Amino acid sequence: MSKARGGSNRPIRLADSARGRLSPHAVDVFQELDLRPDPEHTTSPDALRALPEARGLPVHEGAR
Repeated sequence: MSKARGGSNRPIRLADSARGRLSPHAVDVFQELDLRPDPEHTTSPDALRALPEARGLPVHEGAR
């Protein structure tokens, strides 16, 4: 699925980050589908971070 870049409204398509690992056909399919997250079923990073913090678990920045 795609997600918005931090500080930008331009979506990140799966193919943007996985282009080197996918076949050209797979890249074309993902580009054509132009998948977008459903805002109704999307959780903010802050809300996700709060889940383990509420249980006293450590939370680290995501790998980039």
